[in-house]
Amino acid sequence: MKWLFTGIAVLLALVIVAAAVLYFSLDTLTRRGIVNGTTYATGTTTTLDSAGLSLTGGELTLDTLVIGNPDGFNSPHFMRLDEGEVAVTISSLLGDQVEVPRLHLTGVDVNLERREGQSNYDVILENLEKLQGPPEEQPRDGKKYIIREIVISDVRVMAALLSLDGGEPREMSIRLRNDIRLTDVGSETEGGVLLEQVSGIIVNAVLEAALEEAGDRLPGVIADGLRSELDDLGEIGGVDVGTVLEGLGGILGNTDNDEGQTSEEDATRDAEDAVRQGVEEGLGGLLNRNRQRENDDADGDGRE
Repeated sequence: MKWLFTGIAVLLALVIVAAAVLYFSLDTLTRRGIVNGTTYATGTTTTLDSAGLSLTGGELTLDTLVIGNPDGFNSPHFMRLDEGEVAVTISSLLGDQVEVPRLHLTGVDVNLERREGQSNYDVILENLEKLQGPPEEQPRDGKKYIIREIVISDVRVMAALLSLDGGEPREMSIRLRNDIRLTDVGSETEGGVLLEQVSGIIVNAVLEAALEEAGDRLPGVIADGLRSELDDLGEIGGVDVGTVLEGLGGILGNTDNDEGQTSEEDATRDAEDAVRQGVEEGLGGLLNRNRQRENDDADGDGRE
C-alpha cells in the first residue's frame, strides 16, 4: 500500500512540474510568437518587453510592444503600444485554433514620416501586402486565431514632413477621439487567421482610422500617399478594413458619448453656434429697430 501512495505522490509532483513548465513555456512561446509574427508582417524589428499569461484567469497581458522604423527614417519607432489585455479561451491554446473573446490595446503612438519622396508608412504597407489572401496560401504556418472583438484605445498620430532643403520639418501631433473596433476577425476564413495577419490587420486599422478621422489635418502629401497605399493593400485574412471603416460607421466608436449625448467638443461647438446665432439675431433686431425708427422720423418730417 505504501508504494501506491508513493506512486501517487510522485505522479502529482510530475503533474505540478509539467504544469509549471507549460506555464512558463506558454509565456515564452507567446512572446516569441507575437514578436516574430509582427516582425514578419511589417518587415521591421519588433520588440515586446513582456507577455504574461494567467492560466486561471484566462488573460494575457502585454507590456510595451514597439514596431521599429524602416531604415533611413528618424522617428524612434513606427508604432508603439503601451499595454494590451487579451482574454483567451485557455483550452484552445493547445489546439490549432485559438479562441480570443477580446483583445484590448491601449496607448498607441504612430509616427508618419516623409522625406525626400520616401515615407515610412509606404515601406510598412508594402510589407503588409504579403499577408493578403487566406492563411492556407501564406508561406508561414502556425496556429490560427479567431478574435471576437478588437478594441484599440488612446491613439496618437505624429506626422513629420521633412524639408528637402534642410529647413525646419513640419510636424504635428493628433490624438484620435474615438476607439477603433473590429469584430469577428478570422471568422471569414476557414479556421481563423495567422498571428502575423492579426498584426497586419491591427496596423492597417490604426492607419485607416487615423486617415478617416484626422486626414484633413495631416499634411496633404502624407494624407494622399497614405490613402493610395491603403487602397492598394486590400484584404488581409479576409478582412477589408477600409470597407469596414467607411464613413466612420464601422469599427470606430465614440468613447466619449453614450447614445443621445454629445461630446465635450460637440457641446462647445453647439454653444459657440448658439452664441453666434444669438449675437447675429440681436444685431439684426437692433439694426431693424434703428432702420424702423429712421423711417418713422422721415415720415414725421414729411408730415410736418
